[in-house]
Amino acid sequence: MEYNYAGALHIHSTYSDGTRDIDYIISQAQKAGLKWIIITDHNDLSSLKHEGFYKGLCVIAGTEITPLTENHLLSFGVHEVINEDLGARNCIDEVHKQGGICFPAHPDESIFRKNKQKALRWNDWSIDTFDGLEIWNYLTDWTDSYSIENRQFRQYFSRHKMAKGPTKNVLAWWDRLNLSKDNIVPAIAGLDAHCFNIKLHHINFKISDYYDFFSSVNNIVSLDEPLSKTFGIAKQQILNALKSGNNIILNKRICNNTNVEFAFIDKDNKYYSGETAILGNYSYLNVKIPKKATIRLIHNGVLVYETEGKILKYDMLDLGKYRLEVYYNSRPYIFSNPIKIVKE
Repeated sequence: MEYNYAGALHIHSTYSDGTRDIDYIISQAQKAGLKWIIITDHNDLSSLKHEGFYKGLCVIAGTEITPLTENHLLSFGVHEVINEDLGARNCIDEVHKQGGICFPAHPDESIFRKNKQKALRWNDWSIDTFDGLEIWNYLTDWTDSYSIENRQFRQYFSRHKMAKGPTKNVLAWWDRLNLSKDNIVPAIAGLDAHCFNIKLHHINFKISDYYDFFSSVNNIVSLDEPLSKTFGIAKQQILNALKSGNNIILNKRICNNTNVEFAFIDKDNKYYSGETAILGNYSYLNVKIPKKATIRLIHNGVLVYETEGKILKYDMLDLGKYRLEVYYNSRPYIFSNPIKIVKE
């Protein structure tokens, strides 16, 4: 996995309730230096006609299947709109029938908000037939914390510092899924970019323009070979990487440097997020990050090691799944998908 590409997903345009059209969104993604984006308008696939490469940016169409009150489902690689009233399990089945992949969106929105935005949660955590989880929704993170009663201007201008990252409930659910399944259940981060306007003391403000969103939380997908210049192949490379968990979630508001390594190393072999490695006599996990922070190593859902720094080498390995969490001054910075370690 020597080729890394920063991208963003869960993006809404004027085809549903976003505030800008696809052309503008593309221009802002290019400005932010992204290599791919996935548009996910609500119950709509009009963005399919915009799929392709735009000066090095791979634009992919998906959709957010959006029942009225709960169980929103990000769906990629589908070609027909799916009836949002089918129920969560049936919607997942329909995505798979079309050859697509899907991830519950913002599953743990807070019901204790101090604003008027209604929580849209995933209501049945016993379902496990989806392909992975959106563990971090950037808009939800801010909305959960935003209070209309207290220091609104301060909350708006410090919105990126207010991010808390994935909730403990979602991380625990993700770990339980990985414990219960042989395969790696991957995680993604979504922006939920609409760029709505809010009014603070009779002044209109936009909740982050698209460029602002694209410069925040990215998914860094890792590939064995360069991203193809043929769109159909490139699209499948990216979707396959997300389905397999070959991605790391990075908060670029902490550090814009994307040179992050989380790898299993044994002699001359290296394995990365989403991959399965064989435990050997000289095996260890290697972590390198560009900014000094708190590095936490999680094994089968349990914290096994924590240190402060930019480098971690851990060789007290056991069988199972290891993942990485990194925090900078208690702010969420990096979340990796698991590496699975097995016997020879």
